[in-house]
Amino acid sequence: MCDLYHMRFAMFITFCLTVYCKMRFLLCVVDMPKNYISVYRKKAGLRQDELGRLLQPPISQGVVSGHERQHRTPTVYQAIEYARVFGCTVEDIFPTSLVEADGQYTFLIGATTHGSKT
Repeated sequence: MCDLYHMRFAMFITFCLTVYCKMRFLLCVVDMPKNYISVYRKKAGLRQDELGRLLQPPISQGVVSGHERQHRTPTVYQAIEYARVFGCTVEDIFPTSLVEADGQYTFLIGATTHGSKT
């Protein structure tokens, strides 16, 4: 009985490690595209607090920092405002890509993932 328990436990641990390694591999291969808020901000010679004040409605330096580091997801309106301030398109700042896996299409948009079946 004890050997059967140890064998099942070893199989479970092996399964978990296999899944973990595959997930790590997939995360490395399909890395989320970054946003380019900081690139455009630095190109414009702005500090985070200055950029936040230029947006309508204004946002704080902490929110801009969160958007740049992808710890926060900007609203659609904020994304449009970033594009207006930088004089470019939303797609320039927030690159998109389409990934297909098992018949499931996933749009990778900046820091956000949206799934849709086709």
